[in-house]
Amino acid sequence: YWNNRRWWNIANIQSYADKAISDSPPVSGEELLTRGQLYDETIMLGLRSGGIDLVEMKDRFHVDLLASQRPTVDGLLEGNLAVVEGSKLRLTEKGFLLCDEITRRLLGAPVAV
Repeated sequence: YWNNRRWWNIANIQSYADKAISDSPPVSGEELLTRGQLYDETIMLGLRSGGIDLVEMKDRFHVDLLASQRPTVDGLLEGNLAVVEGSKLRLTEKGFLLCDEITRRLLGAPVAV
């Protein structure tokens, strides 16, 4: 991943080695991520790691996650599924067990261009 571009390598080890030996990139495919995809990945990866950085969401995507997702976030906080610590929305141990469902609920918010 680099500059909003993601690529993946050739799966076949022999083809990969042949490309590498010939100084050719062993790339099988690539994609340029849209702003919406980057937003969704920030949510997904944040929930699976140290939490969603709310300041980054405002700076990078111009989205106030706590305000734009108020009913969902309130439900997560009330259900002890998430906490806000400093500038991060982080899942609790209980919330992490439901990470995929919580992620689904937070995805696809409107992202400013």
